[in-house]
Amino acid sequence: MRKFRKDYHCWRNFSIDLFVSEDVFMETAANCKNDNDAVLSSLMHDSLHRTARRKITDLEKICDKKGKNKIAILNAHGGTVGYSWCLFDGHKSIPVQEWVKKHDSSRYAAILLDVCNPNGDSLEAKNTHVFYPDNLSNLRGYANGAEVKIMIAEPNNKPS
Repeated sequence: MRKFRKDYHCWRNFSIDLFVSEDVFMETAANCKNDNDAVLSSLMHDSLHRTARRKITDLEKICDKKGKNKIAILNAHGGTVGYSWCLFDGHKSIPVQEWVKKHDSSRYAAILLDVCNPNGDSLEAKNTHVFYPDNLSNLRGYANGAEVKIMIAEPNNKPS
């Protein structure tokens, strides 16, 4: 898993920690001719637009309410292993709920998951709002017109 920090000026001045699986990074790098700036811009822009396009007002309200502009984005392939929604990083599978629990802290206003959710699993969060896809299609499918609803796990485990 790679982590990048970047300020992003699109809708507002977000400060972003971008977490990218090795698989997604390598695929994007190949498409961007291995230009690291282009890779980061592509990953950040695409994830923000796929995840928050319909929920941007919610994201902005959350940031304003918390007085923060720092968000985390996870961009990885996902699937089901056993009965758990997992993200894939190289040859490792990591339960998405475990990843969220590890990064669920007061330093982020929100976490945006750009991870396939084939069984429509829900998530729990204690400190941070988590935006995630609700069904078989991932957010990349949403960008291509698939019916994907973006769910928000609110702090204290209240799904909306």
